[in-house]
Amino acid sequence: MRKIVIAVSGVPGAGKTTYARFIAEEYKLR
Repeated sequence: MRKIVIAVSGVPGAGKTTYARFIAEEYKLR
């Protein structure tokens, strides 16, 4: 979950889509 927080902190606004996909992948793995 910490990786997601770091990703959010490093993602401005245009990367929300990539960030959303990242979360989806994390949920699939878990």
